[in-house]
Amino acid sequence: KAAELMDKELAELYSKETELGQWLRTRNIVEKVGNMLFVHAGISDVVNKLGMNLDQINTTTRPYYDSKVPSYGDDTVKILVGSNSPYWYRGYYQSDVPKAVDVTLQLYDVEHIITGHTVVADTISTHYNGKVINIDTPHKKGKSEALLLREGEFYRVDIQGKRYKLRL
Repeated sequence: KAAELMDKELAELYSKETELGQWLRTRNIVEKVGNMLFVHAGISDVVNKLGMNLDQINTTTRPYYDSKVPSYGDDTVKILVGSNSPYWYRGYYQSDVPKAVDVTLQLYDVEHIITGHTVVADTISTHYNGKVINIDTPHKKGKSEALLLREGEFYRVDIQGKRYKLRL
């Protein structure tokens, strides 16, 4: 909506010439916090097979936050910014238990993968026995929620501030 109001393409807002684009380039696409891996969309089998650590993934993807055309030359970059990338991968929510979940947990030594990007329910939801937690909700319908971790327990918090313990 912001791009539309400013009569700009969305990619322009994320370019390295804008304040937002410059700020985004100081952020990671995937981050490990304790026993949790936070990633925009997910980590696919294709990305896991690259065997890259998180710093390598973040450093490789950061320059492409505003890219629209998958003509990057380097095969690794094509993987890391294409449809199987941490930006766009939707496989956790499109098929039976993908092996990528367990491989990712082991590869990055975490117990949970926290994703957004794909609305799969009206609330924050858990998948694969709590291994994956999806925090994307239909905000346009007024159904925004937040994930809260308190004393080792996960909660979803609605817009009124009410907490609901997640079953993992």
